[in-house]
Amino acid sequence: MPLAILSSDETAISLAVEGQVDLVDAFEMACSLGPHDCIVLEAESSTATPELFEHRNERMNQ
Repeated sequence: MPLAILSSDETAISLAVEGQVDLVDAFEMACSLGPHDCIVLEAESSTATPELFEHRNERMNQ
């Protein structure tokens, strides 16, 4: 399942994943549980444009 980190800092992370809907939903649920030493206040999902992963794959192949 492709994953792209869009932004991150010491308090938040924004990322994108691509894949089957049920797998993406399971990934979102796992993220909402968070690491054992963190409190996750919010997790949300939305559809992203496939171009995000196309550009990332192009950069990785260079």
